[in-house]
Amino acid sequence: MAPRRWTKERTLAELVSRCDLPSSGTIHKSNKQTALVYTDSGLHRQLLVYPDRQPGLLRWQVDVKVPDLGRPGTADFATRYTLPREPVIRDGRLTQRYDSGYDWPIGDGPVDQRLIDDVRRFAASMLWFLKDRQELGRLLLAGNGNSGTWENNGITASPWSGAPAGLVQALILARVTGDTELEALAYDKPERERDHIVIGFGGTFPQAVGYWAEQIVPHSPVDISDLLGPGRPARRKR
Repeated sequence: MAPRRWTKERTLAELVSRCDLPSSGTIHKSNKQTALVYTDSGLHRQLLVYPDRQPGLLRWQVDVKVPDLGRPGTADFATRYTLPREPVIRDGRLTQRYDSGYDWPIGDGPVDQRLIDDVRRFAASMLWFLKDRQELGRLLLAGNGNSGTWENNGITASPWSGAPAGLVQALILARVTGDTELEALAYDKPERERDHIVIGFGGTFPQAVGYWAEQIVPHSPVDISDLLGPGRPARRKR
């Protein structure tokens, strides 16, 4: 019988053991994914492994999000992280680190040393790139069409959502947490970007914000009706 491929759970447990990751994480398994999860500062920080398009290889990624906010099955309130575009040698050819998968462990065989090295070098910095919900809210506000990015030590962080949807999510997060500074930044941004045309949407930034507010409002735990429509009413009175 051919050696069996390691399960995602076993692979993640091995990465915790060998890559200096905190032992406080728990492995969550669902129909769609298996992830090593850390929860602190109101954020859900997860490391996933999943099959590469090329058989026998795996990839890994980090997502950080706010649990229990947003539309079911979407990437609302979530951010992603990418590795530096550094050249690496794989199978005797030069490629980019982020474009190269890793051997999936099988049987009693070794874990790909490149996987160990990269997870040890980058995963913790990616998992804790954002300190708390305040920083997440400001990252959600980055960009004016596509999502904006932050960089630190070669790691790039960006929201999964584009900038108009990210603004709606930032406003919700501000009102949920009582972050009045973030609320003001989010509410004033459509006026600052009123003439910006969002590529792929066919309208202005404020119109795109209104569209995404309509999609998200049925699931919002706070009132965001002041974002609806291209002609927004004046700021809410407190």
